[in-house]
Amino acid sequence: MKVNIVAGLIASLGVLASLQAGTQWAAANAQYSGQLGTPFITIGRVSLYEPWHIFVWQVRFDAVAPEIFLEGGWIAAGGTQLKAQARPSSYCTASQIAGKAGAHLVSWSGL
Repeated sequence: MKVNIVAGLIASLGVLASLQAGTQWAAANAQYSGQLGTPFITIGRVSLYEPWHIFVWQVRFDAVAPEIFLEGGWIAAGGTQLKAQARPSSYCTASQIAGKAGAHLVSWSGL
């Protein structure tokens, strides 16, 4: 039982760290613009934002700087391996990813 609790805590911390890394990466690449909103805390010249801000920024700023917030989203999602498999050379939209996944599931299921 204790092993399950520890494993759950480690997994939760991993998810939180991944979200924070993606959010901070996007904020740094957006040069901590005031348009990102108020940071949770500022340490020196670095502003720290809540981990889930990457999702808000993706919706709000997708038309302005899609590369920054899409890349930050990939980092938050857990890394570059998934990114490399989904889109090797160019950015694509969530609907394109969903379309590819749907086509794969249909071909896999034999429909």
